[in-house]
Order: sequence, then structure tokens, then C-alpha cells
Amino acid sequence: PLDDQVVHAPTWAPQGDRIVYAGERGLAWIDLDDLQTGRFEGGSVWDTSPAFSPDGSRIAFMGRVHNRWELFTMNADGSGIRRLCFDQDHDWCPTVMNDGRVMFARWEYSDTPHYFTRVVMTMNPDGTNQRSVYGSNSYWPNSTFYARPLPGHPSKFVGVISGHHGVPRMGE
Repeated sequence: PLDDQVVHAPTWAPQGDRIVYAGERGLAWIDLDDLQTGRFEGGSVWDTSPAFSPDGSRIAFMGRVHNRWELFTMNADGSGIRRLCFDQDHDWCPTVMNDGRVMFARWEYSDTPHYFTRVVMTMNPDGTNQRSVYGSNSYWPNSTFYARPLPGHPSKFVGVISGHHGVPRMGE
């Protein structure tokens, strides 16, 4: 990596020729063919959790907006940054499904008890048609992180589950 001491959430491009990761100063990349490295321009030091589209043309990621995490997308070269979510609470852990939809976790406090709040959601790649997939008002698990769809199955996924105030992003 560049001069980052901490590297988080590395992800492979579908073509296998590039790794994108979150470094100490935002999203960065390594080309595996020539080992060139760089940072994406126009982003933020808070950008993290990159996830490639199946064809490698777009990257979904988390970014900080007014003290909360929201989801964004950009072209694989870093251009065309677009905000996908405009929520009062956090959106986390994006991944791009084989059909191009984005799967993510939303910290949802609207019309729900305080501690049943991390809902697994999906949306179209342009941010439209956001909907709950799992966990809405669920008593257990009440937090799901890093949900990833099972290849070849239209509705099954795997994720890390925990309690609302448990150790974040660790659990069963």
C-alpha cells in the first residue's frame, strides 16, 4: 500500500487486476499488474468499505456526512461520485449483489424500538427502491453486519450478527 499504516476492507476488482482498500486518508488502490498505487480524488479521509459492481465498472462505499455514515457510488476510476442515501441515521457495510443491487445495513430508528435497528437492506445501484430484506423489528438478531449474498441464490445471505450494544461487527 501507499504510506498507510492501517489498511481496512480490501476488495478485489472482479477482473482480479486491482485491489481497492480504505487507508488512513481515504480510498486507495493497487494495480496488481504493475504494482502502481494511488488514491481516489474527490473523496474524503472517512471513505471506507469499498465494494465493486459485478462488472468492475462501479464501486460502492461508505462516507461520512454530518456525523453519520451514508452510502455512495463512483466509477472505478474515482470519477462520478454519487450519494445514494440521505438518511437520518447510519448506512453501513455495502456490497454489490450479482444483479447489481446494493445490499447494506441500515441503522433504522424510524417506527421501531430503539434496539431492533440494524436492518439488512437492498437498493438499485442508483439508490432507488430501497427496501428491507431482513431484520425489520427482529428481536434477534438485532444487528447484522457485512451481509453478503450467497452466490447463485436469490434470497439467502450470510452476515455477522450481534446485539445492538454488543461488540460491534463481531458476534455469531
